[in-house]
Amino acid sequence: MGQPVPCIELRIVDSNGREVADGEIGEIVVRGQKIFLGYYRDPEETRRVLSPDGWFATGDLGYRAGRDAAYPGDIYLSGRKKEMIKRLGYLVHPAEVEKVLREHPGVLQCAVVGRSAGSDEDIVAFVQPVPDARLSTGDLWRFLAERLTPYKRPRLIVFVDPLPSLASGKVDKLALKEMAAKDPAPAPRAYEGTAEFARISMARHRSGRSPFDAVQQVTTRGVRIGGMGEYLEVEARNVARRLHQRLPDAQTGVRRRSQPLRGEPGGAWQARRVRGARARA
Repeated sequence: MGQPVPCIELRIVDSNGREVADGEIGEIVVRGQKIFLGYYRDPEETRRVLSPDGWFATGDLGYRAGRDAAYPGDIYLSGRKKEMIKRLGYLVHPAEVEKVLREHPGVLQCAVVGRSAGSDEDIVAFVQPVPDARLSTGDLWRFLAERLTPYKRPRLIVFVDPLPSLASGKVDKLALKEMAAKDPAPAPRAYEGTAEFARISMARHRSGRSPFDAVQQVTTRGVRIGGMGEYLEVEARNVARRLHQRLPDAQTGVRRRSQPLRGEPGGAWQARRVRGARARA
């Protein structure tokens, strides 16, 4: 985008309306004499996007370049707020995933959308390969695994040639979201990262099963990473500590301890404490 025009004030804010630091992504809000007064006969929508002091929420996400950047103070777009994907409690910018995908020499064009998965969303990537390129989903998953954290990796990659486009030439993401909703999800269900296992284990605890059963299951079998066919050994210490911090003392029957005993794995220490408490009871 470059620099704001002189007659327009521009800020980049977080979800609470607080201005973010240079380099951090937030929503672009603007104010000035050229900003419209509101939507015609739609006061509710007007209140949603216009603050009482005249700031207009554009719905665009971006960041301001810092002092050390090539062009300090310039504004850069990174996507649309409504396109953000909520994945495992994190907000994922589709543009960030698309940028990494485009770095692959076999990718001509790509687009990333979210697909509803209960209270969560799956990340679905649509890829248009370079003509005559021998590109597979496995190649892309391995490529992304080296460049993206687990919760940002697509759960499903679909090859489309060509990608649907609008009259303006932009990719038709609405059409892609409809395609993603119809495409069957890969099986088995993929869980990325320790926090997801903590959530699953908590659900098992509420249903009457011990959360430490889940911890032992994780450490002996490993964790499957989304659709990639790869396995990641998760330390029992990390899972057990997350669980122990969430469970009230009355549920475990033991006093909280933030760190395991020296030289002992966290999961083994926690499990032994619980067994001892149950035996005494």
